[in-house]
Amino acid sequence: RGFENACNQQYMQGKIRGFMHLDNGQESIPGLLDYAIKTGDKKLSYYREHTHALASGVDAGEIMAELFMKDTGSCRGAGGSMHIFDREKYFQGGWALVAEQLPYACGAAKSILLDREMGFTDNEEYKKKDEAPPADDDRIAVVFVGEGGAQNGRTAELLNAAAKDNLPLLLLVIDNGRAINTFTPDVARNSNVYEQGSHYGVPGLLVDGMNPADVAKGGKAVIDYIRSGKGPAMLQVHTYRFNGHSPADPEHERGRKEEKAWARQEQDPIKSFENKYIENGTFTEDELKDARKAVLADVKECVAFADKSPMPPVELAKELEFPDAADTDYNTREGPAFADEVNARTISPEKMAVIQAHIAGLQEKAKNGEISIGDAINLAIHEEMLRDPTTTIHAEDLQAGSSYDIPKLTQQTYGKGRAADEIIDEGH
Repeated sequence: RGFENACNQQYMQGKIRGFMHLDNGQESIPGLLDYAIKTGDKKLSYYREHTHALASGVDAGEIMAELFMKDTGSCRGAGGSMHIFDREKYFQGGWALVAEQLPYACGAAKSILLDREMGFTDNEEYKKKDEAPPADDDRIAVVFVGEGGAQNGRTAELLNAAAKDNLPLLLLVIDNGRAINTFTPDVARNSNVYEQGSHYGVPGLLVDGMNPADVAKGGKAVIDYIRSGKGPAMLQVHTYRFNGHSPADPEHERGRKEEKAWARQEQDPIKSFENKYIENGTFTEDELKDARKAVLADVKECVAFADKSPMPPVELAKELEFPDAADTDYNTREGPAFADEVNARTISPEKMAVIQAHIAGLQEKAKNGEISIGDAINLAIHEEMLRDPTTTIHAEDLQAGSSYDIPKLTQQTYGKGRAADEIIDEGH
């Protein structure tokens, strides 16, 4: 909370600009993150993600510098408040569009299963290497969404995909009762989002965010269920957000000043936690004061770091827009050094002979100027999937191999892990 309060102050001083969304009142959720989520777990947050990044171990100075648009920020100032990213902590925070993170979370969870199936782990540059995960690998993916965003159709897609593939995925629903300023029950027939998974066989639990200890215990039980290999699960945390949607939406708007004054007295998870554990002797008031003092010193230090950090160079914009040289020939790009070994391990000699003959036939058509668009796409898919065994394809009709032959022989060659069927969808 000290960090978020400092963000608000810096925003009012004009040092932080653009969109910014604060998490005051919802601290039980980053508390759970710190308690039960591991560094190697894949974390995909939404746009109110500063505290999630902090709880995931992302450096506070880098987060603040990112908000200041400084070169020392987690994305070199190019992301801002809604786009905190840290490769080492496997934190993919800040998705600016509501519910946009949900399908990506399915991919993150699927990548964990693929690592186990293919025998991959990450190297020091966080690229895949031909080394199997440890036998006790229990990584999961966790994705955050508000209760308003959870009414989005992407939630149904996520639940179906997660259940179908038994993904190690936690859908964590942050329920503060309002989608920006709209009272969620006014636009959603059923606010018990944790029950949505029942149709797909995905269990869910509702906990009270006013009680951080209960959130930690209940959340840990759900997370342990997923780690045990039983598949996806949902956790809905009922909270109260003290601040408005953003500093552009002051908290006194829409007649909520009295309501928020009441909430700060009666719905504060930090105050509730402190009072409970002082009363039972877990810590003293003096120890609490010392902890607050240390926290505020850390916050002051990260603000100073961001303030004195340089702005990113103007060349960064071009570098981000065009990371490869203009004359890059992707046809000559080499695959991973382990490609041949992995292909030999995961594709039988019979299937390899079939696909190589298929590729040779398409290449001959291309040389003669006789190849169709569908065959050209199919050829490109196979060449890439053999060049780099970390490549995957998700589409409709892979099993049958139809759709104008575009996915022909993909699932038959690479298996359902790398070539997975998805629900039919022509609406995007």
